[in-house]
Amino acid sequence: MLITVSILVSTACRENRSAEQVSLAADDGTSEIAWHQGDVDSAFAHAKSTGKPMFLYWGAEWCPPCHYLKNKVFKRPEFLARIQDFVPVYLDGDTEMAQIIGERLDVKGYPTVIIFDPLGQEVMRMPSTVPADQYEAVLDAAVASMKPVKTVLTEVLASGPESASKSDLNLLAFYSWGQDSLVDLPLEEQVEAFGRLYRETPADRTIERSRFLGLYLMSVARKARQHEDDTPLLSKEEKTKLQTEALEVLANRELRNSNLLWVDYYAGSIIDLLQTAETSRRQELIGAWQETADAMESDESLSVGDRLSATILKLNLIRMAAGLEDEAELPAGVQEHVRQRAAWAVETVTDESELQTVVNTLAYLFEVAGMSAEAEQMLMAKMGDTAAPYYFMSWIARLKEESGDTEAAIEWHRQAYDSAEGRYSRFRWGSTYLRRLMDLSPDSSERIEADSVAVLGELLEHADAFAGGNYSRLDSLEGAYWSWNEDGSYDAQLATIRDLVHASCGRYPDDGESSQRLRCEAFLVPQEVEGDAAL
Repeated sequence: MLITVSILVSTACRENRSAEQVSLAADDGTSEIAWHQGDVDSAFAHAKSTGKPMFLYWGAEWCPPCHYLKNKVFKRPEFLARIQDFVPVYLDGDTEMAQIIGERLDVKGYPTVIIFDPLGQEVMRMPSTVPADQYEAVLDAAVASMKPVKTVLTEVLASGPESASKSDLNLLAFYSWGQDSLVDLPLEEQVEAFGRLYRETPADRTIERSRFLGLYLMSVARKARQHEDDTPLLSKEEKTKLQTEALEVLANRELRNSNLLWVDYYAGSIIDLLQTAETSRRQELIGAWQETADAMESDESLSVGDRLSATILKLNLIRMAAGLEDEAELPAGVQEHVRQRAAWAVETVTDESELQTVVNTLAYLFEVAGMSAEAEQMLMAKMGDTAAPYYFMSWIARLKEESGDTEAAIEWHRQAYDSAEGRYSRFRWGSTYLRRLMDLSPDSSERIEADSVAVLGELLEHADAFAGGNYSRLDSLEGAYWSWNEDGSYDAQLATIRDLVHASCGRYPDDGESSQRLRCEAFLVPQEVEGDAAL
């Protein structure tokens, strides 16, 4: 069982900020950072002229983990002091040309933090799960190494982790492998590389070694899901050793808080991976993880969101221990504990920025507990207090859909789009609304056509309409149109939508095989027609 956190992604405000306004607004709670005033290219030039590395933060107002960074990392005095040695750049996904830049940098999601050397070479990507009190140490390691992570990995594996520098080991341990675009290790090579790093890193590098342990366990767990034969991936002796080391991490507050990704979200997969024929050993692992969840719930050094995530972990462990299916109802006492944790959270957190993170986690907590009605009640009560309520309107829409209230689901998706702010965000929610409208009410052809013209017409005003996240959303929307018109009943409507898009293609640059113009011209053109044209 893989434990995952659902990341789902007021009047309408159509932002049109220029590239010269990439920096954070003064009222966003992070204005203490002297963000670079200018576009990304000017930041690279400034870094080169000053000899400073560059700290690039890619975020969005609706993104819950982004608000964690803003509140728990970017406001820390230690971080504010350390960031002065960098050229700090904030690139909001809704700023003009942002999606073009995001595609150029190959960002993998929100948030993404990338460290560049003064010459503009990417050094590393930092995960949002870096503990706040260790963030500066990771920055120090990146600066001390100042080599691309691929080079660092190659050198460390060639010479052996036991002889590697502390900074190189730290950089590899805290690299955001889930957002990697430079190393591109296949899963088999991940297992081998992370296994060596875990086994050969000196014992006195406890935090780095614990993170390599987690990377190794997660990669082997992913491999196990793809494993098609009965050959065990780990011997009984290996499992016993890994069990012992995992238990040591769980029992150590500093180590477990440095490894929230695998401790919280991969617990089920790792327990399944490490179990042996001895049932008692499996129960021991579950019990140790339950004790860890209890400790994390009451750990005041963790954020409210992280402590709620510990409650989610506890619920999943309860299901594992009892052999309950995900849909099975939890005992009344467990559900009452969820209500108490929710009441504590909403009483503790009042800031709209932090609430963006906490309400997101709370909604998922209620759903994991099988309390969808209470999730909806909480969202209705609290989303207006958050930084981006439209994010949660989509969540309510999904809950309505799951309850069978199709009309309400459609209207909530529409309201999320109407309320969304920012050029990329509006298309993100607009395209979601259109996809759900086609799926839930396919016969509403006039509405689908009219709303498609409105949503796409707004997108086509922008110079990055066929770049980055916009293009990814367009690709998904195109697939939805083909499915909707599978029998050809809506050829006329698709022709109107296609003509609208194609009329704008001349505005976009034709600068290569992946140019925006070619992407525009291919929209809603059947593959066989594209092939004939190519011939």
